[in-house]
Amino acid sequence: MAKFKDKHLLDIVKWAEEGFADYQIAHNLGVANSTFAFWKKTKPELAILLEKARAPKLLEVVDALYRIAIGYDTIETSVEKCGARKVIKKVKKAYPPNVKAISMILTNRMPDEWTASQRIGVDVKGMVQTGELDVSKLTDDQLAAIGAALGTVNDSSDGK
Repeated sequence: MAKFKDKHLLDIVKWAEEGFADYQIAHNLGVANSTFAFWKKTKPELAILLEKARAPKLLEVVDALYRIAIGYDTIETSVEKCGARKVIKKVKKAYPPNVKAISMILTNRMPDEWTASQRIGVDVKGMVQTGELDVSKLTDDQLAAIGAALGTVNDSSDGK
């Protein structure tokens, strides 16, 4: 395993600030991903430097996602030739709110209130054992549905 050298810190910080992933930094250093991961575990200052170097870029991404989620207006400038003259043209463009970005923010920031799917849990086995669920009153279809949900479907159509 390659030894960590303090002289690499400046390069590592620069790459982290530029948004490089750990595997890309490891590649640039000429070491395996596992070696770089080991260095981060055994050199807490390296892990702290990486986190601090990446923080501004991460905030930019969060800000960009928020901006896309709520929608925004921008002015686009273009230069067009009109004969021998150059004409600067400014156009206001409106970008509407993006539903996927909204969903991503809400499901990650407020998971208890906003989930992509409903989770319903019923302890049918426990209910049968405690007598809360009287299976004698259920139809064959209802019993089959419960069995399928529990993963214990037995084909009893042969009368056994």
